[in-house]
Amino acid sequence: MAEKDPWADQVFTDEVPVPTDTRTTDYPWDKFTKVGLSTVFYPDEGKDGDTTKQVKNRIDNSLRTFGKKKDPAWKFTSRVVLDENDKSCVRIWRIE
Repeated sequence: MAEKDPWADQVFTDEVPVPTDTRTTDYPWDKFTKVGLSTVFYPDEGKDGDTTKQVKNRIDNSLRTFGKKKDPAWKFTSRVVLDENDKSCVRIWRIE
């Protein structure tokens, strides 16, 4: 017995134009002009603010995208750390 194709009702079309806009970043990655520079990012305060882990995940995705566009590629590392006031933050270093 032949299995039913779960995609049989999916409609494909070539009549919708491909978007031409590109994503940009609001982060200052281009300011990491040399290896060894670092900076910190803090989660937003308040009830609906992001956790430090959420900030780190968002930053890591942005860093990967940005770094791949450089020739040669820039590499970064990030860690959730405590600042001098024991406040949780994300520190970013350029490593290559």
